[in-house]
Amino acid sequence: MWQHLYLVSLATWVTALPTQSSSSSGSIHLTSRRRAIVSESGRVLPEVLTVFNNTLKKYNVGSYIAPYPGLDGTLSRRQSPVPLVDQCANGGNDLLYYGPIKIRDKTFTIDFDTGSADFFVPGSACGTQQGCAGSSKYDGAGRDLGNTTSVTYGSGAVTGKNYLDTVTVGNLTATDTNVIALLQAKGFSNSQSDGLMGMAFSKLANAKQPTFVERLIAENKISSKEFCFYLGRCSDNSGSTSEMTIGGRNPSKFTGTFTTVPLKKQDYWRVAIDGVKAGDIPVAIPGDAIIDTGTTAVVASPAYAVPINEAIGGIPVPLGSTGSLELIAYAIPCDSKTQIALTFAGQDLVMNSKDMTIGTIDISFATLLNHAPLISRVKAAEANPSAVLCLSSILQADVGVTMNPPVANFNIIGDSFLKNWYSCFSYNGASGQPGVLFAKSI
Repeated sequence: MWQHLYLVSLATWVTALPTQSSSSSGSIHLTSRRRAIVSESGRVLPEVLTVFNNTLKKYNVGSYIAPYPGLDGTLSRRQSPVPLVDQCANGGNDLLYYGPIKIRDKTFTIDFDTGSADFFVPGSACGTQQGCAGSSKYDGAGRDLGNTTSVTYGSGAVTGKNYLDTVTVGNLTATDTNVIALLQAKGFSNSQSDGLMGMAFSKLANAKQPTFVERLIAENKISSKEFCFYLGRCSDNSGSTSEMTIGGRNPSKFTGTFTTVPLKKQDYWRVAIDGVKAGDIPVAIPGDAIIDTGTTAVVASPAYAVPINEAIGGIPVPLGSTGSLELIAYAIPCDSKTQIALTFAGQDLVMNSKDMTIGTIDISFATLLNHAPLISRVKAAEANPSAVLCLSSILQADVGVTMNPPVANFNIIGDSFLKNWYSCFSYNGASGQPGVLFAKSI
């Protein structure tokens, strides 16, 4: 029996798979929601810069220096303030995927994030003045652990009390799941989701408690020790069929065999990446890759971002720096069909050209960036529609140099790539060890 839970915007659904003895699996229909980073006509808006900034802060890099008015980094958490039900017209780009969960009998709307490991919802004492939006509040009915946890995310920080309580996602329930009931939140007041469920390894958790999926595994509640994502696109009307499946896979969402990539380290879902291919040019430089459903774009090291964007005819546009780290965006031809692939476990996994751009660049955005070559190109494109430029979904930042110890060629692989590949995060799928598995999305 399959049980479907339909969510607000990007349509993430959870479905019950056949039960095996005492275990089962479930899928939730994911809804995609996003803030307005692209206008109704598909033009990039200045708010996209805050989205980029938030990604760096999520990985403890800090903020790049952005001399842009009104962009203070305190907009909605995780780039997601607006439900996508009616917003696929906004340039057709997808920003974040979310769905419903329950704590006891109370329903909350949650962002599912493989790039973090804590689970938080607003507590009863966290109102709008404390930075918590929305009407759903956790009443603290679970077991009070008598301590608090503070977490810094991409666009803000939260503090809350720790409880152990019963949590349900789809048809799967785990007892004694750690819930951070927020006392205050900074930077999240514009978010219309209630909270966030981190799905990386509990080694990353500030609360020092197992994640929801780890609790399911410990309680023998799921058939397979994995969870999988299918992320659709607003642009081709598949966004409403997005889903997350816990404890199994939905064969209707992928085709072909899986490419299995073992984990390099059990903190994030961190795997080895062999290189990239830009057109017919391979770049065989190995590195690390975090597979992160909570990041919209791809943040690549210079070793990858430069050859990829150069192959597409990209113009580098420096956005700012933090310490020794510089963030660079690229303006690329909107109509480019150059094939881009990321190479994992010896397999070239191709990105659809639809996912290579975020939106078109107009003269107001180019002027905001104060980049003379870009302004010149955008002005020229006003008289030549075939020369219109778009913002590349592959950014450049050498994030690994800021880590302790430094990590060479460190990359953050977000939804721009994952929309192309059905992705399973398995605790034992790589010869009994954790790994990420990719199959071609349908």
